[in-house]
Amino acid sequence: MVHMTVVVVGILVLHYLGALTGLERLLLAGLRPVGRTLTFWLTQPPSDAGSIDEKERQQPDLEQRLADLSVENIELRSALEALGEIAVQQKFLEERRLSGVTGRIFARSADPTSEYVMIDAGLNDGLEVGAPAIVGRAMIIGRVVSVSPDTARVLLTTDNRSSFAGVVADNPAAEGVVSGNRGLSLRMELIPQSEIIQPHQIVVSSGTDARVPRGLILGEIERVEKQQGALFQSATLRTLYQTSRLDAVTILRIQLQ
Repeated sequence: MVHMTVVVVGILVLHYLGALTGLERLLLAGLRPVGRTLTFWLTQPPSDAGSIDEKERQQPDLEQRLADLSVENIELRSALEALGEIAVQQKFLEERRLSGVTGRIFARSADPTSEYVMIDAGLNDGLEVGAPAIVGRAMIIGRVVSVSPDTARVLLTTDNRSSFAGVVADNPAAEGVVSGNRGLSLRMELIPQSEIIQPHQIVVSSGTDARVPRGLILGEIERVEKQQGALFQSATLRTLYQTSRLDAVTILRIQLQ
């Protein structure tokens, strides 16, 4: 015990005299990493296994909510686009002093041999079979072929069963019949051979059908077909609307005189 006291006193004397400064620095340098490690572990919050489990349980709910928000965003954008299209159609009706009913498309034909859409307007809205359907500013997309109280089926112009009386817009004598061509394009037939027609000319409704006003756009000529000696010529037309992008359409009210 006496020897230990003498050693301790000797170390203290050497410390105050500065004889142990180098050794003390060496010892402190070696102890710093140990101190930092102890400090890190002592200051960490206790692990909360329950909190981790709760986050894992919430993950599927968060993913579902994100998916729902994405769907809502798409629906909102679609509704805004439809409102813009409806405004354009209503302005056209006012300019032409026409009357019509606007409906949204809610179904499309799944049969490649039949081109039609279903809209959410029908007999209760005053729709009739035979009435033309338009989009944008005066583009015919088809004709109502059946109606129920709240819905209507519109046969598109590209369907083989579709038929409209048409005329080349800048040549009133170049009349013919415009029908669907396998759901892909349009054909205009029975055009007098004597009339000069060419690609890029616009074909519109001729007005000979009392249910369809004159001047509604049917399509644009892509190719002209003539046979020498024949009485008539024909043409292939392309539509100026895209079936996949149709949303809101206006059905014109039939105004027979």
